[in-house]
Amino acid sequence: MRILRFLLFPFAILYGIITWVRNKLFDWGLKKSYSIPFPSICVGNISVGGTGKTPHVLLFNKWLSEENEITIVSRGYGRKTSGLLLADENSNADTVGDEPMLFHLANPQPNVIVSEKRVLAIHEVEKQKNKSVVILDDAFQHRHVKAGFNVLMCDFKKPYFKDFMLPTGDLREFKSGEKRADIVIVSKCPEELSDQEKQDFRNNIHLPENDIYFSSIVYGEMKKWGEFELPNDLKNIVLVTGIANPKPLEESLSKKFSLKSVIFPDHHTFTTKDLTVIHENFGNFASENSIILTTEKDAVRLEAFKKAGELKNFPWFVQKMDVQVYRETELKDKLLAYVRKA
Repeated sequence: MRILRFLLFPFAILYGIITWVRNKLFDWGLKKSYSIPFPSICVGNISVGGTGKTPHVLLFNKWLSEENEITIVSRGYGRKTSGLLLADENSNADTVGDEPMLFHLANPQPNVIVSEKRVLAIHEVEKQKNKSVVILDDAFQHRHVKAGFNVLMCDFKKPYFKDFMLPTGDLREFKSGEKRADIVIVSKCPEELSDQEKQDFRNNIHLPENDIYFSSIVYGEMKKWGEFELPNDLKNIVLVTGIANPKPLEESLSKKFSLKSVIFPDHHTFTTKDLTVIHENFGNFASENSIILTTEKDAVRLEAFKKAGELKNFPWFVQKMDVQVYRETELKDKLLAYVRKA
């Protein structure tokens, strides 16, 4: 795979040039970009793969909803519908996508709009004549709309400044794209992060040091998701994931439990056959002090099977996941200050 990526290097250069020209056309005003006329925060990245956008969007929603009505705009990747849709009581992962459904179920609950064309979603917010603060999920490259505040995510273990353009690397655009960001959040950091490690990142990110933040994943309780209770002496876990990067969760769980992972692609649509494979793995792996564990994002895609009773004979649980931000109060105040001023 690495050799193939290296052989595709000329295509990476070509792709980089194309994206650079596209960005310059927007910068020079030759391609139209709609400036959102109310407070708006874009959370995105310049690389493919999971950088932890979803839990940060949920965190910003929690912070900002203390003073504002929130609308989250997403493309709705992985849904089986198209066009503009507003999430409601009849929505599910198939109709709006797994991440938007997770946003819709959040507490406090934001308004959620999905659309391939974010500008249509913004016009929908304007049409509703509310005073929402808009959070755009994964829209850093979607330059047909211009947010008032841009948050660029950077994976601690796969920093964009050490990467290269697709298909040789995982970058969607050249690293210079970071210049459009107001702040950078280095996500998925180890719990014990040294001052030197932080400084090494700051030296490679071309933003003022005060605009570079660090965050870690915090794994909370394993929530009951059926009729079974969590074993008092839990020893074995079958982990079921369909997310971009399950490695941090695997590493965390493997420190405490005997672990078997059943991994599917990101945004995977689960089938009855998948459930059979999962349950067979569980039966073969361990019989006592064991559970099947999945993520909150995967749970919204498995909800239909749960409602149909196809999970009831097995001990399914959901892993609660949050983020902890270093200098959290400072970041929260910065976002609130932007919103109040805007």
